[in-house]
Amino acid sequence: KKPEQAKNWLRRAISANPKDPRGALMLAQVLAGSGKNSAAAGVLTQAVKSRPDVFELYARLADARLAAGDKKGAADAIRGALLRAPDPKDKKLDERSRVAALETNVALHLALGRIYGNSNQPKQAQAEFQIAHQLDTKDAQSLSLLARAQLQNKDSAAGIKSLEDSLQRDSKQPSERHLLAQSY
Repeated sequence: KKPEQAKNWLRRAISANPKDPRGALMLAQVLAGSGKNSAAAGVLTQAVKSRPDVFELYARLADARLAAGDKKGAADAIRGALLRAPDPKDKKLDERSRVAALETNVALHLALGRIYGNSNQPKQAQAEFQIAHQLDTKDAQSLSLLARAQLQNKDSAAGIKSLEDSLQRDSKQPSERHLLAQSY
């Protein structure tokens, strides 16, 4: 209810402990809530520099840049995260770390695909959704997004197949059923 006071306290928290990403995440949320998306992106850019291993920072940075109208900057944020994300195929990772790395990579590729889709770059979107699907072949969401990109790219047969596969994995997707019916 008092965003100016919140901003001051959060800036103090960031100054006191710049390695803790929570202050930057909260300050960015307050700034974005006030419509100051460029300022939120600036806070998150600094936080990424001090904590490049916190992938939530990249996702929020991409959101802030998108809200500020910077689609290229949003895509760059996600690409930066992908460069730093652990490889889920790394044999040195334990099972828990491997699962976390897989989830991180899938989420980042889906986010990048959405950014490309919103930027009228359906071929790049399709490529990102395909990578996400290859990483986790059981994920219905990546197949659903892949299908939409394929249909947007005028590849009806592939889009229909991906929609059918997505519905086999998760039959409770009414929008996908509707899109499939339209695609036939």
